[in-house]
Amino acid sequence: MTKFQMTISDVQVMQTWTLLMCAARDRKIYTDEELGKIINAIPVNVVDILRPIMKFCEKKEYPKLTILIVNANTRLPGIGLRGIDKTKIGEETEKIYEYPWLSVGVPDINDFKKADKE
Repeated sequence: MTKFQMTISDVQVMQTWTLLMCAARDRKIYTDEELGKIINAIPVNVVDILRPIMKFCEKKEYPKLTILIVNANTRLPGIGLRGIDKTKIGEETEKIYEYPWLSVGVPDINDFKKADKE
């Protein structure tokens, strides 16, 4: 029997997905610094945690959940903004808030990894 072992970044991706689903439900936005503290990552590494989630959302044609994480200095989303007109961030955020994320559930880490490679 082969044992499956998740890396620290795998765990952080899974934690972040769950946090973002709850943030959408609660209509909340986090800064990269806040996310870093929650998942024990330095803000500069947060982009590597968000990228697989953003690509997974794109692949599944979900709203870009990662725009709920904003830069602590600019208060603007970084990753996840790809393909979104900056003047429509409010509209996109509203789509995220209204999406039934809890019915989506938590994907398998391999779903995120596969999307990140595509």
